[in-house]
Amino acid sequence: MKENSIQNPIYRYKKLIFIFIIILLTVIVAMANSDDIENALQKFFQIDFLSVVILIVLLVIHMIADGMLLKIGIDDPHLDHKKAFMINAAGCFFSAITPLYIGSYPSRIYYLYKENVPIDKTLSALTIRGLTYQIVINVLAIASLFLVDGIKAVAGGYMVFLILGLVYNLGIGSVLILISASKRFNELAVRFVKRLALKFSFINKRKGEVLEAIHNYYENTRRIYMDRPYFLKIMGLMTLKTVAFYIIPIVAFMGLRVNISTIWIEVFAISTLIAIIASVFPTPGGMASSEAVFILLYGLFIMSDSTLQASMLIWRLFSYYLVVLVGLGATLFLQTKEPKNITLMRGVKK
Repeated sequence: MKENSIQNPIYRYKKLIFIFIIILLTVIVAMANSDDIENALQKFFQIDFLSVVILIVLLVIHMIADGMLLKIGIDDPHLDHKKAFMINAAGCFFSAITPLYIGSYPSRIYYLYKENVPIDKTLSALTIRGLTYQIVINVLAIASLFLVDGIKAVAGGYMVFLILGLVYNLGIGSVLILISASKRFNELAVRFVKRLALKFSFINKRKGEVLEAIHNYYENTRRIYMDRPYFLKIMGLMTLKTVAFYIIPIVAFMGLRVNISTIWIEVFAISTLIAIIASVFPTPGGMASSEAVFILLYGLFIMSDSTLQASMLIWRLFSYYLVVLVGLGATLFLQTKEPKNITLMRGVKK
């Protein structure tokens, strides 16, 4: 990536931020018009204190583990744990408010560059992060297919979206692994893109960027194949932060005194599948789609509509909206900091 292509995410995604606000207001209005929303809100505030504490702990574990992933992945003296946490939180904010999480990497790259972290280290760390994330969510999703009794009945009409989500994520994960692990496959991917560029003008316009990205993906992931302790740390933290989020529905149901002692494995499994299904819908942070899938899938176990909606509100609060709020605070803080990078001080794409 060239230095002059780095942009301040506030300006880069200002239109998408506006779209996010519109969608957010639409979701709020839709929930406000729900028949059981009043009862759901009453139950929402009846969650027991211990469950709230556990939910906060899970959120903290997720965000700290995510920040540690960035710190360990980059391994640069300019980046301490506090800076890594703030930059990663800002990255989570832009990831959550942009379709298909497209703001995730560019925002982190900008704020890391602002702290004078070399671009090659940033790209390497973020590439490895993306690769290990795909490995973890796909392994958990496939395992969950065997944990839910009669998955076809559970998924119901959403089976097609579950299949699409699995194909989409397994496809991305497989291609990323092959591109990063095999030099021969990497070269095949380069030749494939060159052939596509000859037939499609929109690909030809960005051919250079795509070829550079494919080449860099191989170069930037060498460390996980050569440094086993490094790989195990990254995989361990990625698994920890992902599982922490998937446990949230279990705690939400228990906090509302729903007896899930015999189905807690199914509750966890469905949580992993919700993430897979929601990835098919290109809304910021899976808004609307995540809520709908939660209601539909867990509705097969939870008979009370108000309890189900209250659980969904708790789940989204701790798995999405609080992350957005913390990330927004981190973003505003980072925007006020003077850049340590001389190039940015001179005004590169501010």
